[in-house]
Amino acid sequence: MLTGDLTLQVHTCETLTIHDSPYYQLTLVDPATQQAYPMRLNPEAFYHNPQVGDWVRVNAVMGMILGAEKIAAPTPA
Repeated sequence: MLTGDLTLQVHTCETLTIHDSPYYQLTLVDPATQQAYPMRLNPEAFYHNPQVGDWVRVNAVMGMILGAEKIAAPTPA
């Protein structure tokens, strides 16, 4: 994931605390390629309360998540 927007699905999600700061530990999967993207994010960089099965549009530059938004499931082509 170098740059751009990706449509991914939340495969795993858990909350954790590191040095008293909350984080989401997620695995996002691109269903088209089955590529998995494991990541640990501060909640400020992600939408509130992600759940397994959610669809998200992730904006990233050089592998760094700039933001993400929950979206409706994409329609099959």
